Amino acid sequence: MNGERARQGARPPVAEEADAVVVGARCAGSAAAIALARAGRRVVALDRARFPSDTLSTHLLFPGALLELRRLGALDRVRELGAPPMPRALIGGAGLTAAARYPPFDGADHAMCVKRVGLDAALVDTARAAGAEVRERCSVTDLVWRDGRVCGVRWRSREGEEGELRAP
Repeated sequence: MNGERARQGARPPVAEEADAVVVGARCAGSAAAIALARAGRRVVALDRARFPSDTLSTHLLFPGALLELRRLGALDRVRELGAPPMPRALIGGAGLTAAARYPPFDGADHAMCVKRVGLDAALVDTARAAGAEVRERCSVTDLVWRDGRVCGVRWRSREGEEGELRAP
């Protein structure tokens, strides 16, 4: 890519500075962006999708995951998706089946099964509300290196915009 840009005579994009760059804004990426933004950092998260974005996945959220969503400030948004509480666990295998209620812990006594399209969008909205900048439809095209360490990324939007983000 760098050679192609040099042959075309184009200047590299001006580098933007952030405290943190998060590549991928789904579950883990949004959670990281939320925590960093709440800690007062300038965070930019890049994702090639536009949210809400469907993916072939569903998440069974056990009580511990619901507590984590509450800590992140996303639980109310996830509850608004309309998934019913599941107060009993049922597992089976090798001819055995076990069923039990979830023991209450810190107010969580059930699981929920939500579609990723809603979960990811709720987390992205929470990241934005926390102060993170989420750029959708942007793919990372290269890593920026300095002194043997990655110090940033180059990205391109589906609309053809290009940029460089650097972070310590």
